[in-house]
Amino acid sequence: MCIVLGWPGEDLETQIVQQETGVEQDIAKKLVKAANKIRNLVHQGLEEGVSTRELVYAGTLLKSGVPMRDALYSTMIEPLTHDSDLKRSIEEILKNYFDLAV
Repeated sequence: MCIVLGWPGEDLETQIVQQETGVEQDIAKKLVKAANKIRNLVHQGLEEGVSTRELVYAGTLLKSGVPMRDALYSTMIEPLTHDSDLKRSIEEILKNYFDLAV
């Protein structure tokens, strides 16, 4: 027997992130869109994609005032890989959705 689990659809996942964290819908939507792009890297060497739980953590940090860069790095880059090339790829994806300037 095999059970295959996936991620919720984009609209549902956006709703989950927004409801669980209280971030604005635009931020929740961008987190989910970025996560979906990062998940595509699973086929290019990344072992696991960004989980919905990690998106909730990111939203919670953002809502509590943690700077964008710190919140996203600690939830959507560092937990996923130690590989510097993959980290750069994930960072580039995130830059398409968020301002990561220091």
